[in-house]
Amino acid sequence: MISRNFVRKVKNDEEGRKFIKEAKAFYKAHGFRVTLRGRHSDRMELYRQIGKNRTLTMDVPIRHAEEIGVYAYGNRYDEPPMFVGKVESWKSAMQR
Repeated sequence: MISRNFVRKVKNDEEGRKFIKEAKAFYKAHGFRVTLRGRHSDRMELYRQIGKNRTLTMDVPIRHAEEIGVYAYGNRYDEPPMFVGKVESWKSAMQR
């Protein structure tokens, strides 16, 4: 089950970091905080390579992640507003 606070999963590259920066500014303006969770396809092998013990949350360090899960948290009763990125990016996506 996906958390109601889940916003989007992005690749750990320049475009993904740009999205995260925009999302943090957007949610901060609406009174929410953003949490990032690193994801990796072979988490156990990664832990062996970097010499760390696994965690119960199944997260990996962001710098080693293939993808990053973006979550927005606010008041426990508030649903986070939808964020798709800057207006230009979603308008171009809608025209395809």
